[in-house]
Amino acid sequence: MKYPTRAQLTKTEGLVMMQVTIDEAGKLKEVKAAYSDSPLLETEPMRVLKQMTTWEPAKSKGVPVASTYLFPFMFDMTGEGGSDKESLKAKCINFTQSIPASAPGQPLFVSEEVTVTGYGVVK
Repeated sequence: MKYPTRAQLTKTEGLVMMQVTIDEAGKLKEVKAAYSDSPLLETEPMRVLKQMTTWEPAKSKGVPVASTYLFPFMFDMTGEGGSDKESLKAKCINFTQSIPASAPGQPLFVSEEVTVTGYGVVK
């Protein structure tokens, strides 16, 4: 993963929650940002997730079923004025707790957060 250049230039930080549906065959479907602090931060998680290969699908009573995954990506610029990682984690927890269990109509899994750190602007 790379910190998006435009986001680095503007010192944009924040949380992006990517939502991915894995179908019964293990193929990624419907990759989208379920929550985003900035559209500048969405492109890199989208690119990385779309490159993933086939997954092992979730199973219910031994039968493959579609499932939804949420991937939290936290973008943080280090150094002066860097974001508060604890507030990003709290925002992630608040977002996931606000989703009703029946929202996707299928199993819902939340992964550990991915932190992307920017150390300076690449020109």
